[in-house]
Amino acid sequence: MKLHIALLIIFAAFLACKPAVKESSSVTVFESKSQEDIDPRLKLQVYYFHNTHRCSNCISIEERVKNVLNNSYVDEMKDGVIKYAAFNVDETENKELVEKYMAYGATLILAKFRDGKEEAHDLTNFAFDYISTKPDYFEESIRDTISYMIN
Repeated sequence: MKLHIALLIIFAAFLACKPAVKESSSVTVFESKSQEDIDPRLKLQVYYFHNTHRCSNCISIEERVKNVLNNSYVDEMKDGVIKYAAFNVDETENKELVEKYMAYGATLILAKFRDGKEEAHDLTNFAFDYISTKPDYFEESIRDTISYMIN
């Protein structure tokens, strides 16, 4: 009986960390309500969504993304060109953002702002494909993607 309970707990933890199946198209464009909604300096908003109970890959994704931002984009973060925010999908106060980005588990979104539009890129599948097998490649790719999106 204890073995069955332990297996159920492990299985539940695995499901909680497994990203939701996403369509192959990972870009969604949103119209801004008004230009005043967006800080004119902001070019990129990095969102990391997670569950309350997190696996090692979920934690590593967040740590690696923050590492890229804190080491490669210090000035851009300070100047408001790039912003970072993490949200727990299980907390009700985050419901609106969770629904907007369909972030019902661990989700990595890079939202590019230009001309009153937000272009949200879902990099969740990429993150889970490489975080444990090629973490340095993951960081390098995130750095390159951010550079491309803010220039």
